[in-house]
Amino acid sequence: MSNNHGDIVIEDTTINAGGAKGYGYGPFAFDVCGYSDYNGVSVTVKGNSVINGNIEISRSSNKSPVGLTLESGTVTGELKIDDSIKLGENTTITKSDSFKVAAPAGYKWDEGTLKKITYVAEAGGVKYESLQKAIDAAKSKAVVTMLADTRENVTISTPYNGLMLHASAAALGGRAYLFSGPCGRGKSTHTRLWQQTFGEAVQVFNDDKPALRRLDGRWFAYGTPWCGKDGINLNQKWPLGGICFLEKAQENRIRRLSAAEALPLILAQTTYRLQPHSMELLLASLDSLLREIPVFLLENRPEEAAARLSFETMRRAAEEEGL
Repeated sequence: MSNNHGDIVIEDTTINAGGAKGYGYGPFAFDVCGYSDYNGVSVTVKGNSVINGNIEISRSSNKSPVGLTLESGTVTGELKIDDSIKLGENTTITKSDSFKVAAPAGYKWDEGTLKKITYVAEAGGVKYESLQKAIDAAKSKAVVTMLADTRENVTISTPYNGLMLHASAAALGGRAYLFSGPCGRGKSTHTRLWQQTFGEAVQVFNDDKPALRRLDGRWFAYGTPWCGKDGINLNQKWPLGGICFLEKAQENRIRRLSAAEALPLILAQTTYRLQPHSMELLLASLDSLLREIPVFLLENRPEEAAARLSFETMRRAAEEEGL
């Protein structure tokens, strides 16, 4: 049965697929097909209807609306989505929770609406909807390939003594200094002040999520592709000289934090909702980090004096610690 115009309701009806072929598939029980010569088509299946065969959705024009609503009943076949269909562009396919039919390959049901899956990453020849899923599936030393732009928080859990920190990272004098804190605390503003104050000697190599790793007895900061709205990221590695949390204030003051003070601040700016084994690795890394890297709290105004205060204080501490 072909449906290509108007509003059709299939209620308490049994339809058996015959031998006819549709726009791209066959045989099928019925189709929902939008033709350019008509004003659109919608089909609703309800009641105790039984659909024995496939249901095809297609169109010869992307201008007229095409809709399929599966309220109740059963279907023994599959949904077949023709390449002419672009969901969301005047095409809507929905179902109730009680209507059981699988989403076609490359699609998914999202709160009862059929949506095309957007794959953002690939690992081991398998495509994934999220970068985190691809990272979790990747084996040691495997390559994770980005397939599309995505904005998400990810965790790379490895036994390599490392973590990622929500921070803006600047290098000066051969060391990296990270400025962290919740959104709106002025992390990017402060590293820009460093550039204004110290000129080309400052290298901002990541503006959102640098990676930290302990290698050969020393902590290093790395640029990563996760770099914030300004897109500041460089593939660089610098010895870590210090971490500084920011707070806005009317006066510029800086003090070194104890490990007990610094731990909850760092945990709040890294991913810590992990599996038990990964959480153990993170806590072990943080224990080492807080023993070896000085952490500060800077109460500041957005001015060059604050940039000079943070650099000179952290530089002296790094030299005293032999970093």
